[in-house]
Amino acid sequence: MSFGAAFGELIKKKRGIEQLTQQQLAVKAFGAESYKTRISELENGLVANPQAKTIDALVVALDISERELHRLNADHREPYIVDTLADYFDFSEQAIVELDLRTTMYGHVTLNHNCPLKVAIARFEYFDDLKSLVLLTQEGSRRPVGDELPDHILDRLTKVDTIYVNLWERGPQPMVLERSEFPLKMIL
Repeated sequence: MSFGAAFGELIKKKRGIEQLTQQQLAVKAFGAESYKTRISELENGLVANPQAKTIDALVVALDISERELHRLNADHREPYIVDTLADYFDFSEQAIVELDLRTTMYGHVTLNHNCPLKVAIARFEYFDDLKSLVLLTQEGSRRPVGDELPDHILDRLTKVDTIYVNLWERGPQPMVLERSEFPLKMIL
């Protein structure tokens, strides 16, 4: 069985749990009823290798966990495409992106970076079973923010509903150039 066929089975199962018709899922995931045909094709195993943007939209719409996707990959050995950092940051002025996830003395969780973002962030998601923080773009693609999180970050994540994102410049006096805040969704 291909990854696409296994993913289609998962979509059908999750859609049933959510009590959505294919048409309702098409609107929820893609914003248009015309995608009902694509959902039907996926659920019937007719798409062996679905596009990343299709996978991402359905993952978001059905709250499919990273663990569920990894299980599909382990069983079918076809990779789930995850964007790279190069897809998220503008490297035109920096050769290396530096990311720093930390807690502040004010109790906030911040993600500091030295390269401008070239995507619009929708929110962050924390997957408890994977101990992983994921950045979700407004286009619906996902990228893990580092590896498994340390305990002091995990402890703080359970107490906040927002993550602050700072574009900063390193130097003798590090300076925040731009500050934004985004919602955090806990997936337990």
